[in-house]
Amino acid sequence: MSGVPAPPPPGEAWADRQLEAYGVEQGDRLLLGPERVPVTVRGFVEDTNFLQQGGLWVEPETWREVLTKSRPGAAVGPGTFQVVTVRTDPGANPETVARRIDAATAGATKTLTTDESVLAIPGIKEQNAVFTQIIWVTLLVAGLVVALFFALLTLERIGIFAVLKAIGASSRQLIASLFTQAFVVSGVAFALGAAVALLLSLAIPPQVPLQLTVSRAVFVAVGVLLMALVGGAISLRRIIKVDPASVIGAGV
Repeated sequence: MSGVPAPPPPGEAWADRQLEAYGVEQGDRLLLGPERVPVTVRGFVEDTNFLQQGGLWVEPETWREVLTKSRPGAAVGPGTFQVVTVRTDPGANPETVARRIDAATAGATKTLTTDESVLAIPGIKEQNAVFTQIIWVTLLVAGLVVALFFALLTLERIGIFAVLKAIGASSRQLIASLFTQAFVVSGVAFALGAAVALLLSLAIPPQVPLQLTVSRAVFVAVGVLLMALVGGAISLRRIIKVDPASVIGAGV
């Protein structure tokens, strides 16, 4: 919930910037729920959507009014909150703090870490599992394609390796050359792919949630490089055992 300022006055709300794509502007008066509770947009905040949908952030009494009128069965009394955020001191263990809070309330509360609370939102755990499987299957298929490409590329150039070996290149030098080429080609390919991804991100509608992170980019880059090296390594034995005379056709 980064970027959320102080609570707005009663009857007003901070809107997630994603709502701008739906035509919401500062000063707009939104009618919430079946009872059409009016809330005025005070301004916008970043990265505060909920279940990939833009949200509104209001002060407690406005929240209670909307909740009571929209879902009377879920209404809570004054001073009662469904969720309370606890910030730990630097160096504190969040899991230890969570256990101590629940022990102090005799089990009346259920304290979760940030990651656990996100996964506790209905549908998030299942959604995360589906997307994780899609990502891993995609990486597996892409990795196999990259590995096969470099394996075939190496086999097609076996004659060149034979010539280099005939003029005195050692197997170690050939292997180093192969891995260097795999590193350079995969690096250039990743750079081009990253550039295309950045350009496409500019064309994707704001309604579509998209977040490009450095950690994910590094993960993909390392994966592509490893699969390129694996593809090259598949042909290592043939490169080491290659007979210049038989390949070039100069010998028996």
